[in-house]
Amino acid sequence: MCKFDPAVLQCTANRTSMCLTPNEIAAARRVYAGVVNKKGQVLFPGTGPGSEPLWAAYASPGFSIGTSYFRNVVAHDQSWDPATFNVDTDVARAEAQDAGNAKAMDPDLSAFIAHGGKLLTYHGTTDGLIPYRNSIDYYQSVVAKLGEELRASVLRKDIDPVTDSLGMADLHGVADVERQRVERLRGEDRSRQLTGVERDAYVRELQEKLNEAMMKLSIKHRTVVTLFEIDGLGHQEIADVMDCSVGTVRSRLHYAKQLLQAELQPYMRR
Repeated sequence: MCKFDPAVLQCTANRTSMCLTPNEIAAARRVYAGVVNKKGQVLFPGTGPGSEPLWAAYASPGFSIGTSYFRNVVAHDQSWDPATFNVDTDVARAEAQDAGNAKAMDPDLSAFIAHGGKLLTYHGTTDGLIPYRNSIDYYQSVVAKLGEELRASVLRKDIDPVTDSLGMADLHGVADVERQRVERLRGEDRSRQLTGVERDAYVRELQEKLNEAMMKLSIKHRTVVTLFEIDGLGHQEIADVMDCSVGTVRSRLHYAKQLLQAELQPYMRR
């Protein structure tokens, strides 16, 4: 994995623009480091390089997922203020409750293995709000629990630096595209069934086309698409995160979808 140090971007006497101050470098390092308690234990890994355009979401009151969870599930208090959050006590409080098995990090897969199960884990890196190190940490905890020899027979991990954790395949309309593709193949030859290999190849190719199209968007437009289509934020929440109007969010989203559709249209008609 990339070992990026933001200090390489520090401002100097000859470099006063497109650079970072010492305070900004320190802040970036803290984001990369993740949530650490007083004992120095990493409670939640930080985001990796490439996640920077989405950092504002963590600091914005408009990003309400964590606040809503703590108010409704942990504290049961709608007046709970996230500014009072204490890393050492509140994380332990949430983990003790673990409502709905939300943590889902138990490395003991012995029952699963006893039933002949094998596990393939996958984590992409396009969505910077979902730290890939969390998946790596879980993988390592399973290895520690099961032992290396048993791990090799039941568990495999894959970190993809291009696609996100959802494979970018749940952008609006993609499911319909694939369904139409399948129907077209069946219409050409009713006796022919789409094999798993054919479907996997098509989905992989579709993901690559989507990623190429996403990379042609500006950072602002790509961020809007990611927050709306993948993280599920509403227009007002995105406006709060990006410090702009709802109208601007709608405009950027509309433009981004038009560009994506134009880029994918030749492929969709094949």
